[in-house]
Amino acid sequence: MHLLASTLCLCAFIAGSLAQIQRSEFCAIGRAWDATSQACSPVGTQIPARSVSNPVVYPHDGSLVTAVPVGGSVIFKQTNGSSVDVLNEMTLQRQLVAGLRTDLGSAQNLSTQLQGAIAAVVANQTVEFAGISGMLDTLANRTNHAIGNIESLVADNVATLRQHQASLNSMQIRKANDTDFQHLLQAMLPQQPPVFAYEMDFDAMHLTETPIESSVEYRIRVRIANATELAAGTWHEHVFDQGDGIFVVDGLTQLTNYTAQIRGESRVGNGEWGVMFNVTTTKRPPMGEDFHCTRGWASTCSGGRVCNICSVVVQLPWPAILYAGVTGHTRVSSGWIYTSISFNNDDANPGANRMHAPAHSYSTQWENHHTARVSSTMTGNVTVTVNIRCSNNCNLNGFGMNGFFVRDEGAMTISNKCQFGGWSMPFSNNRALCNMPYTVNETSLVTATFTGHQRVTGGAVYMIVNYDNDALSRTSTQMYLPAHSYSNQWESFGSHRTKLVNNGTHFTQAISNAAAGWFNGAGLSHLVFPAESRYAASQQFHCTPSGWGVGCGGNTCLVCETSISLPFDAVVLAEFTGHYSTNGGWCYGAVGFDNDAMDTLRTTPSGWQRLGLAHGYSTRWENFNTHRTAKLPAGEHTVQLAIRANSACWLNGVGMDGMWFRAATPADALI
Repeated sequence: MHLLASTLCLCAFIAGSLAQIQRSEFCAIGRAWDATSQACSPVGTQIPARSVSNPVVYPHDGSLVTAVPVGGSVIFKQTNGSSVDVLNEMTLQRQLVAGLRTDLGSAQNLSTQLQGAIAAVVANQTVEFAGISGMLDTLANRTNHAIGNIESLVADNVATLRQHQASLNSMQIRKANDTDFQHLLQAMLPQQPPVFAYEMDFDAMHLTETPIESSVEYRIRVRIANATELAAGTWHEHVFDQGDGIFVVDGLTQLTNYTAQIRGESRVGNGEWGVMFNVTTTKRPPMGEDFHCTRGWASTCSGGRVCNICSVVVQLPWPAILYAGVTGHTRVSSGWIYTSISFNNDDANPGANRMHAPAHSYSTQWENHHTARVSSTMTGNVTVTVNIRCSNNCNLNGFGMNGFFVRDEGAMTISNKCQFGGWSMPFSNNRALCNMPYTVNETSLVTATFTGHQRVTGGAVYMIVNYDNDALSRTSTQMYLPAHSYSNQWESFGSHRTKLVNNGTHFTQAISNAAAGWFNGAGLSHLVFPAESRYAASQQFHCTPSGWGVGCGGNTCLVCETSISLPFDAVVLAEFTGHYSTNGGWCYGAVGFDNDAMDTLRTTPSGWQRLGLAHGYSTRWENFNTHRTAKLPAGEHTVQLAIRANSACWLNGVGMDGMWFRAATPADALI
């Protein structure tokens, strides 16, 4: 067919060529009209009808009008590929309705006869009961037959449509893991509805859809109002398409109560607005980013100088606190080396400020060298620098600096540092380096790190971060990441630890357990910030090997691993501490995310330093620790501790822990 070939033809047709429609020639499917012979060809394309000079479909008063000869068909193609003969279906429906009318008419006649028979029985008792009974049976059969036909008609033509409509208008909404907030929206039909689990952020409500199967496309409309808006009847509406999975209603205000409603809509009808339910936005969560810095494998510094071996400029979108640390391996020709982290040049002379926790060593053989610290609240662009200072020529090789910043949310975001009363702290059992008290009014994450240089004059030393005395007399507990050494030569010595704490008053310490020795030039710092109430229990993690130690010879070995589930993109901090020894070769230790450390350590050393590798050659038991940060996407991840040795390495008393928090997005820089 041709549809509206031209305006001229259409006007001429409407003006008065209805007679030409009557002269239209129609050929059977599979045969075409032959203009020369003025007949249908025996073989041709599928042309069901042809008009001599005018289109056979035209608009009229908002309708499409077509001329179909007696016995012709109007066929519509459905989306599932099947076809429907509209005229034939209409004829069948008319015939069925006519039959129903006949059945109902017969039933009505029987009912009239029955009423007459019953009246006769009552009047003169001349009609036999058996006759009445037979009429009742006939009436029941014919009525049931008519009702059955009606039910079939309704079932065939209405059920599917109503099923789709029910799918759109029957919904359930619940707060995740909280059955007290389940709300079943009004259902048109008793049918299992889709489920929406909602979770609140400080500026958004996240609805997670469990899709329903429907051949009718639908959409979801959500409306929300705070108390003032609700009183004024002002709603903010959001529309989402079917199958989006997660709907985000954003632009909300933190710590505000909202009333929300939800409904489904489609071309076959709209559902009722669901019962009202209340949601409250949360406090704005801490968020931040990670940063890193590496350089070539080897860095050398001449005696008497301060060498800036690596720096990175961190752009802070809002006031924030930074955590940064560096790990490498060092040796000196003679004398000593100091290594420190500097924020905007606040540690231009490594070793001069103990509270900046400088790493310090006199070793003439390659040994592990690690330090980390926390900044005060900072704004704008911050230059984070790794500085070394040596009495004579020194090297810091294979180093990597890892760090992160977290938004300063006010009184509940705390950074602090402390040091021992003098340069030297004598070791003894449960002696505290220093003490940092603090108070929080909500569940919070705390991460602490200490570094100095030590030597023992007999036996060995353990030292550990102590939160609220949970580590007293437990300084060798692996999950607490104990620093440990037998070295009687001054060496860099420290550890770190992360913990989830409840609201209340707390303190952070670093305590020792040793018979004799010294811990010099040491500092302790910590960072405290609120956890996210919905995810707090999972924001801190740890792992230890199944036994006290792990040996590794000539290959890469997995020491322990744990899994984390991130509900959104997140910054992850992981750290480990233990004590190691080799048989004369070297040993590397690294934190890995999703096997990247395992894969990297199996290759040549190129690029290893980005992992912040712990590294040493010691044949006696010495401290071995590092940390690493990374930004990981939402989803499931593994965090691993791996080591590699060229001959044989043993890593004992080791534990790994860490935490994660929300990564900032570009939009977060504006709030």
